[in-house]
Amino acid sequence: MLTYLQEKLIFLSEELPREHQFNFNIYFEELFLEAADGSVLHGLHFKPDRIAKGIILYFHGNKNTVNHWGKWCEHLSTKYNYEVVVFDYRGYGKSRGVRSFKNMLSDGLLFYNYCKEHFDEDKIILFGRSLGGAFASYTARHTTPEKLILESTFTHIEKVAKTKFWGLPVGMLIKYPFQSEENIKHIAVETHIIHGTDDKLVKFELGEKLYNLSQSRNKRFYPVKGGLHNNLYDYPAYYEALDRIF
Repeated sequence: MLTYLQEKLIFLSEELPREHQFNFNIYFEELFLEAADGSVLHGLHFKPDRIAKGIILYFHGNKNTVNHWGKWCEHLSTKYNYEVVVFDYRGYGKSRGVRSFKNMLSDGLLFYNYCKEHFDEDKIILFGRSLGGAFASYTARHTTPEKLILESTFTHIEKVAKTKFWGLPVGMLIKYPFQSEENIKHIAVETHIIHGTDDKLVKFELGEKLYNLSQSRNKRFYPVKGGLHNNLYDYPAYYEALDRIF
């Protein structure tokens, strides 16, 4: 049953019709990129009204589409003067295609290569939140961006599954073994990890472990005292962390 239901448990996805119109306050372009298997992935590219310092590739969490996450990316673009690219995973928003562990990891590299068409790698920042942190760390492992930011990210999805299904052999059943703990060992670029101390879904100690496993010589850990998994935006410490990073 867990094997059958895990897609619905991991990917809280919703689709958007192709004709859906987005409404944001700054200039943006819609992206439709074709993956190696012919699938078409959809994203948004936000551009501030002045010359940008670089570009942020944002990997969102397992819920909502770019229609929701675009508002946050718009804020990042405006406040920190970066272009921002955010895309929907397969089965989310306007993105289509067969969902698989391998395909979804490759999709991150697809959008990274798009960013490379606009900026040199030392001007690209990877920012992954929760599930998106697994994609961001995988992408960082196989590229050389300026820096990596992980927010509320797990070491291995098995650790999260065990908090929900502690009595089941989830390790043997996971179809999507997303992880950051092995990736982080191979990432030398500047690394920043943000985590709420009271996160009940992705335990705080998992963020600490990622920090300790990081091989970056320029790394920093930002605990957000009292923060849960989905409410870091309510804490001044979260914005203070971003101000230091950007």
